[in-house]
Amino acid sequence: MRAGETWFPSLGRVTAEPLPRGWLLRLHDAADDVDNERSAQLILDLSTASPVLRVSGPSGEWSDPLTPRHAEILLALMRHHEGRSAAELAEDLFADPTRTVTVRAEMSRLRRTLGPVLQHQPYRIADSVAYSIALPLNVNDLLPTSSAPIVAAVRAVEVRG
Repeated sequence: MRAGETWFPSLGRVTAEPLPRGWLLRLHDAADDVDNERSAQLILDLSTASPVLRVSGPSGEWSDPLTPRHAEILLALMRHHEGRSAAELAEDLFADPTRTVTVRAEMSRLRRTLGPVLQHQPYRIADSVAYSIALPLNVNDLLPTSSAPIVAAVRAVEVRG
């Protein structure tokens, strides 16, 4: 399932919105012309010491605290719009493309919260979902305990940029 408008044979036209561990389906009737173009929006908030994922859609908002590893994964996926293979994510996280089993396990855990918002083959954020990253004012405060290559790369780009 993807965020946005879709058709369910037993329900008719619905708008699907991601929620923690599931989906909200908003039913439409024939006269319902509300703004169906709005999809979910993810904000990866790394501006504070504790990373948070904020999700908003037409029916409301929710947020979920992230582990540092899940924040690193989402950072990598948001920086690589085209998606990442397990080996590429392993390189982004560990500088070791052979650690694909660890990456797949972490992606499985992360998908329990985000469900189909995260696509696979390659791993990526669904095309119908808008997303952005909130970075700290001082880029050196970005996930300060992280040694992941993706975090180091963002720190370096933001300092130069």
